[in-house]
This record gives sequence, structure tokens and C-alpha cells, in this order.
Amino acid sequence: MVYEEYVELLEPHTAADEILGRGGETYGEERIEQLLTEAHREERRRVETLLEEIEEQIQERTGLHEELVHELEREVQRYEENLKQLLRRFGSGSRDRKEHNKSRIRELRQELREERRRHWSDRQRLEQERREVRRELDALDDDLLLGLL
Repeated sequence: MVYEEYVELLEPHTAADEILGRGGETYGEERIEQLLTEAHREERRRVETLLEEIEEQIQERTGLHEELVHELEREVQRYEENLKQLLRRFGSGSRDRKEHNKSRIRELRQELREERRRHWSDRQRLEQERREVRRELDALDDDLLLGLL
């Protein structure tokens, strides 16, 4: 006894059969081309979004870096002004304050150097990511052009 409704389920088929359709239903070349074009567009949008996010991160982090550097430089200037005033005065009572100001100026300048180094390193990493994403975008465009030829 043969159960016709189950025969089709038992026949072997491949992933290509799924794309092309089973049981006599086939996608035409136009439909396959349309699916590939849609997939390419979606991938391109994903990569473009990633590129925009990287650009935004670069701008945001640069802005934060500039604000922090400005604040540190202002604080250095404030301590330098205080130190100048203390140096104009005579007396041993201000000796501790002078040393404190000198020490604080050294610390702030070290913080400035570290912040600039961190920012440079972070920016280099983001720019490398941006180059990689741009290469991926170029590869997608190349693939599309080759597919059209």
C-alpha cells in the first residue's frame, strides 16, 4: 500500500531544491536575481550603518577628549598662577603650599600626556575599524558589479 501524500516527504531534496522550489514550483531567474539584490542591499545597509556608528564614535570621543584636555589645562594654569603668587611671597610658611602646587602641576601634566596617549590609541583603533568596514563596503560593491557582468 502506498500513501501518496507521504511519498513527496520521503523523496530526497537539497537546499538548492528549496530555493528553486519543490514539486514543480520553481523560482525564475528574475526572482532569484531579485532575492540576491535584496540580500545585497540589506548587507550594504548593515555595513553602512556600522560605518556611521564608527564615525559617530570618533566624533563623540574626540569631543570628550577635547573637553577633558581643556579642563586639565585650565587646572594646570590655575596651579601655575597660584605657584607664581606663592613664589612672589617670602617666608617659610608657604613652602609646603609651593611644593604641593609643584607636585600637583606635575601630576596634571602627566594626566594630560596619558589622556592624549589614550585618545591617540583609541582613535587609531577606531580608524582601523573604519578602514576595514570601508573595505567590506568596497568588496560588496565589487561583488555586485561582478554579478551584473
